[in-house]
Amino acid sequence: MITSIKNDNMKKITLLTIMFSFLIIFNACETLKSLPTNTSGGIFSLNGSWRLATTSDANAQVGTVVTVSPAISSAFVKSLANNIYCYRISDEAWRSISAQNGGGFSINFLVSACNNTVVYKTGEITVFTNNQIRINTKTLTDVTLTQEWTRVVN
Repeated sequence: MITSIKNDNMKKITLLTIMFSFLIIFNACETLKSLPTNTSGGIFSLNGSWRLATTSDANAQVGTVVTVSPAISSAFVKSLANNIYCYRISDEAWRSISAQNGGGFSINFLVSACNNTVVYKTGEITVFTNNQIRINTKTLTDVTLTQEWTRVVN
């Protein structure tokens, strides 16, 4: 009789442990889904280096290269060209990168680092190909800014 009670208690403890484990795993999956990511649906990744090819603001910054690293929702300035917005090497040019349902990304875009003040504007990244993206955002004075970036292939 005592053995039967012990077995019943062990079964209950085992069942509760399994249920608790499923609850933890389910919550972890939901948490992982809500994290910012540099990858869109497992198909496209922003990871790597990107060079500014064209821009709607008189070619400002054209030639500048930024690098997106795995598991970091930011892009940092790697090299500068036509630097009228006072970027510095290692500045966080794109931050809070987050995949959107349609396959693109939302970002906060560095529009100025002049006078020791950094200013970001919200924007969107549209993916054209594995090696070409477009960023739509605003300038410091809220004028529409459109930039096309190409992947730097080593």
